[in-house]
Amino acid sequence: MENIWVRKGDGVKKPPHERRVFNDPKIRWMWVVPHEWPGAQWAQVAQQKLVDPQWMQTGEAFKELWLNAMQTPGGGQLSSLSFTL
Repeated sequence: MENIWVRKGDGVKKPPHERRVFNDPKIRWMWVVPHEWPGAQWAQVAQQKLVDPQWMQTGEAFKELWLNAMQTPGGGQLSSLSFTL
């Protein structure tokens, strides 16, 4: 893709360094590792959880994760959150 299209249909050229880094087949292979690494890490952790009985049968690992996530610094009470738009 050489142009970035804006709302009115006018094309804006990408900068030359961006065209080279993302469109050049000689450089494209360098992006394989940064793109695939997070997915491989996620799959490895998910596989470990699928075979662990504490995750799949008793739920103890999930309970521990949840309780640790809900702790507040200093052992205080959780405050209620309100979101306004």
